[in-house]
Amino acid sequence: MKCLPLKTKKQSALEQRLCEKEGEDSAAVAKAIRPSAAQRQRQAQSQAAARAAEEVAAQQAAQQNAINDPISPISDGSQGADQLERSTIGIPKDVIPAMRKAFSNLCTSASGVLFENSLLQVGVKHEYVGAQGRISIFFGNLSTSSLLHFRAIVNEPDHLRIQKQGTQGLFDDSDDGGCTVAVRTQAKLLLLVEVTAPFDDAPAMRVLFETEDGELHEYPLRLPIVATCFMEPVTLEPAAFMQRWRSLEGKDREGQEVVKTPPSAPSIDEEYMKRIAHIITDGLKFGRCEGCDPTPWTVSGAATFRTGSKDSNGNNINVGCLVRVEANPQAGAFRVTTRTLHPLCSKAVKNVALVSIKLA
Repeated sequence: MKCLPLKTKKQSALEQRLCEKEGEDSAAVAKAIRPSAAQRQRQAQSQAAARAAEEVAAQQAAQQNAINDPISPISDGSQGADQLERSTIGIPKDVIPAMRKAFSNLCTSASGVLFENSLLQVGVKHEYVGAQGRISIFFGNLSTSSLLHFRAIVNEPDHLRIQKQGTQGLFDDSDDGGCTVAVRTQAKLLLLVEVTAPFDDAPAMRVLFETEDGELHEYPLRLPIVATCFMEPVTLEPAAFMQRWRSLEGKDREGQEVVKTPPSAPSIDEEYMKRIAHIITDGLKFGRCEGCDPTPWTVSGAATFRTGSKDSNGNNINVGCLVRVEANPQAGAFRVTTRTLHPLCSKAVKNVALVSIKLA
């Protein structure tokens, strides 16, 4: 019986001779085609290397996702060609956890520290009325020598109209531009903003400077200007709230996610729910709609997202927003659901609510 070579695997000359002589099902052929110990070792090494490469790629993707997260305190920090010619020092890794907490706090509070290391402290104070906001940013020199060529470059997204005022030279993006921040002094930046459309990310700001010993520093940050900053609270009776809630059903109108309480958090009780209600009213700037549920484990709220854009009749374009936070004390978790007429508003409110609840 003549043995035909397999199409899926090229046979060696020895395998072909054995196959013709003994038959393709013989023990000799089976032994010849069985991988040797060395071959099995090389195959295992190749598979391990492939798995390692996949793990590295996954880690890199996760890091990039963290940077691109709209609620992350770190922007993508894209550098121009001039900056890449010289080595730059970025944000120290040990500072990032504190940055995340500081950014999340500033999304729902009027003032605080956005970033701090041994050289620089960035403080923010912001206030909003309707579609307009006033954001003051302070750059304090904490080092023992002057910070040279100090610059703050703020990204101007399409959904925000931004006017900038600040220390002379602060906006000069050329390598030899910028201002000098002496020891224990500040550079100041004032932003006057008006929102024109729904959005779900925070604007980026790059802070660049050079130390007296020639080190270049570049810190890609995000400013805590989020959609909930432009909310105005609305109080609804239970029947009116539930009617609007049902009318906003639909995939493109709803955002929903479950968040677990931190391991160190206390059990969910009525005092915990009071903190959640405070987040909804004072943090997200929603009106509390009480009586919507016969249970103390749900907080409901309503608000209007204000914009400076006009419709065809000259009226400001606004978006009604609803939110519900439902607690599961046994599971130690909260379900956050938002419903609005605009998907970006639903996503933005959900994201800010989630990070705020994690800090409650």
